[in-house]
Amino acid sequence: PEPGSDLELTVDVSDRHRALIGIGASLAYSEDLIAAHPDKQALFDAMFVDSGFEAIRLRNRYETGTEDLSAVAEIVAAATERLGYEPSLLMTSGSPPAALKENGERFCGSTDPACTLGRDAQGDFDYAGFAEHWRASLDAYATAGVVPTFVSIQNHPSWVPTDSTEQEACWFLPTEGTTELVGTDGVPVPAELPGYDAALAAVRASAASVGDYQFVAAETAEWTLTAEYAPALTLGDLGALAFTLYGFDALSLDEGALEGLRNLAALGESSGLPILQTEMRSTGIETAALAHYALAEADSGAYFHLDFVGLAAGDETPVTLIAVDDGAIEPLPNYHALAHFARHTEPGWLRVGTTSDAPSGLLVSAWLAPDQSALTLVLVNPTGESIDVTLNQPELELPIADGQLLRTVFDGSERSAELGSVGSTGRVRVPGRSVVTVALGAN
Repeated sequence: PEPGSDLELTVDVSDRHRALIGIGASLAYSEDLIAAHPDKQALFDAMFVDSGFEAIRLRNRYETGTEDLSAVAEIVAAATERLGYEPSLLMTSGSPPAALKENGERFCGSTDPACTLGRDAQGDFDYAGFAEHWRASLDAYATAGVVPTFVSIQNHPSWVPTDSTEQEACWFLPTEGTTELVGTDGVPVPAELPGYDAALAAVRASAASVGDYQFVAAETAEWTLTAEYAPALTLGDLGALAFTLYGFDALSLDEGALEGLRNLAALGESSGLPILQTEMRSTGIETAALAHYALAEADSGAYFHLDFVGLAAGDETPVTLIAVDDGAIEPLPNYHALAHFARHTEPGWLRVGTTSDAPSGLLVSAWLAPDQSALTLVLVNPTGESIDVTLNQPELELPIADGQLLRTVFDGSERSAELGSVGSTGRVRVPGRSVVTVALGAN
């Protein structure tokens, strides 16, 4: 850049926050697609080497008619081999098996009061059957060599599909009780629903015979609802709090929404629990901005995109990270957005504070290696205007001039472009709608 930057940026390595658990995505329903890819070794490289992704979200496919866990085991083994350590694994579930549902189906269409846990012979909600399903599932995965780091008993317990499209779902209130569901005709329907608290307690007790698992709660459909489920739970029994970012507009930010994320961070701090952002579908620069807000404002230790690998043919705004249409392997804009956070960081790195001399719209996060041998800054510019940044030397023996630059411009052709070192001026240009990673001490 020409002399005269718009912004001066300083890293405060003494201002330390959450340790990174991992950046990654969900396998969702693509496990078999990945394992059957004609060049799956190259696909595994794209997933775990070129990107730096070190976290995988799994669905519990046991007792759903697809009990073969070999594809999942192969993917996890490939990630472990390439990373040199086991990835962070989050296992969740779209629905219990049909036999445990009140409607007798894993899938629900339209708002359905029977889209929930079934009852036992005594007429009570079948928490014991639900717990046994999870115990058997975790046992089967462990036998296959897959032991999740975190377990979530139900994805989106607060949600049932509201249109005619059938999807996996199972509704739980924070505690057992009666509520009203509004159907597609607008008429309220009373529904007695099971309690997430009772279901989680039953699963934890049953799973203890298989292993020592860290359970997360509550993966609600809207990020604001996590705080509504938390008071019903014994937080000391959890391994982490979980939320999703549906309903959060990262490109048209509301101050109230930002405050809500900070309240999540405060809940994590007061409970001593890490926080995980476990699911979001978005595109390009929005993905980068969402990751920033989850990691830097909600103080999340992990960020999971929804679709890791999938088919994107005919999709004008594909939301998967990697498209594999016709055997091709194509990293999409969302892939590059998240890779900026993952390539030059590792699990255990600490987020540290930054300060700037003026407001600019630039989103900045900084990550410090535990031994202080490396520092990575991720600069996200969601605005339409270019911003020039002067980086001040941090209190580390890591010269700014030697920092390596990686840049993606979503409205241009650059995708994770390696631009060389920062240089003696310490200035970095961050074009509009772009992400820049500055890696100090990078190998």
